[in-house]
Amino acid sequence: MTSIAELTVRRAVGADVTTVWEWRNDPYERTKSFSMDDIPWSTHQRWYLQKLADSNCHFFLMEFSSKPIGQLRVDINPNGSGEVSIFVGTPFRNQGYAAKTLNIVFYELRGHAKNLVAHVKPENISSAVLFLKNGFQFIKCIKYKGTHCYELKREYE
Repeated sequence: MTSIAELTVRRAVGADVTTVWEWRNDPYERTKSFSMDDIPWSTHQRWYLQKLADSNCHFFLMEFSSKPIGQLRVDINPNGSGEVSIFVGTPFRNQGYAAKTLNIVFYELRGHAKNLVAHVKPENISSAVLFLKNGFQFIKCIKYKGTHCYELKREYE
Protein backbone atom coordinates (compact mmCIF):
# COMPACT_ATOMS: atom_id res chain seq x y z
CA MET A 1 0.00 0.00 0.00
CA THR A 2 1.19 3.50 -0.83
CA SER A 3 1.29 6.40 1.61
CA ILE A 4 -1.67 8.78 1.67
CA ALA A 5 0.83 11.44 2.79
CA GLU A 6 2.19 11.54 -0.77
CA LEU A 7 -1.19 12.69 -2.11
CA THR A 8 -1.52 16.24 -3.42
CA VAL A 9 -4.66 17.89 -4.74
CA ARG A 10 -4.43 20.71 -7.25
CA ARG A 11 -6.64 22.59 -9.69
CA ALA A 12 -6.94 21.11 -13.17
CA VAL A 13 -5.20 23.04 -15.97
CA GLY A 14 -5.29 22.97 -19.76
CA ALA A 15 -2.33 20.59 -19.97
CA ASP A 16 -4.43 17.91 -18.19
CA VAL A 17 -6.87 17.61 -21.11
CA THR A 18 -5.47 14.32 -22.47
CA THR A 19 -5.18 12.64 -19.08
CA VAL A 20 -8.77 13.53 -18.17
CA TRP A 21 -10.00 12.31 -21.59
CA GLU A 22 -8.28 8.96 -21.05
CA TRP A 23 -9.90 8.65 -17.61
CA ARG A 24 -13.32 9.59 -18.97
CA ASN A 25 -13.00 6.77 -21.55
CA ASP A 26 -11.69 4.20 -19.08
CA PRO A 27 -13.89 1.07 -19.61
CA TYR A 28 -14.55 0.68 -15.88
CA GLU A 29 -15.42 4.38 -15.56
CA ARG A 30 -17.88 4.15 -18.46
CA THR A 31 -19.86 1.44 -16.61
CA LYS A 32 -20.21 3.72 -13.54
CA SER A 33 -21.03 6.85 -15.52
CA PHE A 34 -24.49 8.08 -16.46
CA SER A 35 -23.32 8.20 -20.09
CA MET A 36 -21.81 4.87 -21.07
CA ASP A 37 -20.69 5.85 -24.59
CA ASP A 38 -17.04 6.60 -25.35
CA ILE A 39 -16.34 10.31 -25.60
CA PRO A 40 -14.78 11.52 -28.87
CA TRP A 41 -11.63 13.66 -28.54
CA SER A 42 -13.18 16.77 -30.13
CA THR A 43 -16.24 16.55 -27.87
CA HIS A 44 -14.01 16.17 -24.83
CA GLN A 45 -11.77 19.10 -25.79
CA ARG A 46 -14.78 21.44 -26.09
CA TRP A 47 -16.28 20.17 -22.82
CA TYR A 48 -12.97 20.41 -20.96
CA LEU A 49 -12.21 23.97 -22.05
CA GLN A 50 -15.77 25.01 -21.08
CA LYS A 51 -15.34 23.42 -17.63
CA LEU A 52 -12.03 25.19 -17.02
CA ALA A 53 -13.58 28.53 -18.03
CA ASP A 54 -16.74 28.04 -15.94
CA SER A 55 -16.56 29.87 -12.59
CA ASN A 56 -19.15 27.42 -11.21
CA CYS A 57 -16.91 24.44 -11.97
CA HIS A 58 -14.23 23.49 -9.47
CA PHE A 59 -11.99 20.89 -11.12
CA PHE A 60 -9.25 19.16 -9.12
CA LEU A 61 -6.64 16.52 -9.90
CA MET A 62 -5.23 14.07 -7.39
CA GLU A 63 -1.52 13.34 -7.69
CA PHE A 64 0.61 10.70 -6.04
CA SER A 65 4.35 11.40 -6.16
CA SER A 66 3.62 14.13 -8.77
CA LYS A 67 1.77 11.65 -11.04
CA PRO A 68 -1.94 12.26 -11.79
CA ILE A 69 -4.06 9.44 -10.35
CA GLY A 70 -7.61 10.81 -10.44
CA GLN A 71 -9.94 13.76 -10.56
CA LEU A 72 -12.74 15.32 -8.55
CA ARG A 73 -15.04 17.91 -10.09
CA VAL A 74 -17.79 19.95 -8.44
CA ASP A 75 -20.28 21.79 -10.63
CA ILE A 76 -22.26 24.34 -8.63
CA ASN A 77 -25.80 24.63 -9.95
CA PRO A 78 -28.08 27.71 -9.75
CA ASN A 79 -29.60 26.63 -6.41
CA GLY A 80 -26.13 26.57 -4.81
CA SER A 81 -25.66 22.79 -4.59
CA GLY A 82 -22.35 21.36 -5.78
CA GLU A 83 -22.66 18.22 -7.91
CA VAL A 84 -19.68 15.89 -7.30
CA SER A 85 -17.99 13.72 -9.92
CA ILE A 86 -14.99 11.62 -8.90
CA PHE A 87 -12.59 9.18 -10.57
CA VAL A 88 -9.50 7.35 -9.30
CA GLY A 89 -7.27 5.31 -11.60
CA THR A 90 -7.29 1.52 -11.20
CA PRO A 91 -3.96 1.03 -9.37
CA PHE A 92 -4.92 3.67 -6.78
CA ARG A 93 -8.50 2.64 -5.97
CA ASN A 94 -9.50 1.56 -2.45
CA GLN A 95 -6.45 3.15 -0.83
CA GLY A 96 -8.07 6.25 0.70
CA TYR A 97 -7.16 8.77 -2.02
CA ALA A 98 -10.78 9.48 -3.01
CA ALA A 99 -11.84 9.96 0.62
CA LYS A 100 -8.92 12.28 1.38
CA THR A 101 -9.57 14.33 -1.78
CA LEU A 102 -13.30 14.50 -1.12
CA ASN A 103 -12.67 15.97 2.32
CA ILE A 104 -10.01 18.42 1.09
CA VAL A 105 -12.38 19.69 -1.61
CA PHE A 106 -15.33 19.84 0.80
CA TYR A 107 -13.42 22.30 2.99
CA GLU A 108 -11.93 24.12 -0.01
CA LEU A 109 -15.43 24.88 -1.32
CA ARG A 110 -16.88 26.12 1.97
CA GLY A 111 -18.62 29.39 1.11
CA HIS A 112 -18.90 28.48 -2.59
CA ALA A 113 -21.72 25.92 -2.25
CA LYS A 114 -24.52 25.34 0.25
CA ASN A 115 -23.94 21.56 0.09
CA LEU A 116 -22.36 18.84 -2.02
CA VAL A 117 -24.54 16.28 -3.81
CA ALA A 118 -23.59 12.97 -5.39
CA HIS A 119 -25.71 10.81 -7.69
CA VAL A 120 -24.62 7.17 -7.59
CA LYS A 121 -25.91 4.19 -9.53
CA PRO A 122 -27.09 1.40 -7.17
CA GLU A 123 -24.53 -1.04 -8.62
CA ASN A 124 -21.69 1.39 -7.85
CA ILE A 125 -21.38 0.20 -4.26
CA SER A 126 -17.82 1.45 -3.73
CA SER A 127 -18.83 5.05 -4.57
CA ALA A 128 -21.94 4.89 -2.37
CA VAL A 129 -19.78 3.65 0.52
CA LEU A 130 -17.18 6.36 -0.16
CA PHE A 131 -19.76 9.14 0.13
CA LEU A 132 -21.59 7.64 3.13
CA LYS A 133 -18.33 7.14 5.06
CA ASN A 134 -17.37 10.76 4.39
CA GLY A 135 -20.30 12.69 5.79
CA PHE A 136 -22.86 12.32 3.00
CA GLN A 137 -26.39 11.26 3.90
CA PHE A 138 -28.73 9.19 1.76
CA ILE A 139 -31.56 11.51 0.62
CA LYS A 140 -33.67 9.43 -1.77
CA CYS A 141 -33.74 7.29 -4.89
CA ILE A 142 -34.33 9.40 -7.99
CA LYS A 143 -34.15 9.22 -11.76
CA TYR A 144 -31.12 11.24 -12.86
CA LYS A 145 -30.12 11.61 -16.51
CA GLY A 146 -32.57 8.82 -17.32
CA THR A 147 -31.08 6.38 -14.78
CA HIS A 148 -32.29 5.34 -11.35
CA CYS A 149 -29.75 6.28 -8.69
CA TYR A 150 -29.15 7.26 -5.09
CA GLU A 151 -28.97 10.91 -4.19
CA LEU A 152 -26.50 11.60 -1.37
CA LYS A 153 -25.82 14.97 0.22
CA ARG A 154 -23.35 16.56 2.61
CA GLU A 155 -24.40 19.89 4.12
CA TYR A 156 -22.14 22.68 5.24
CA GLU A 157 -22.84 23.54 8.85
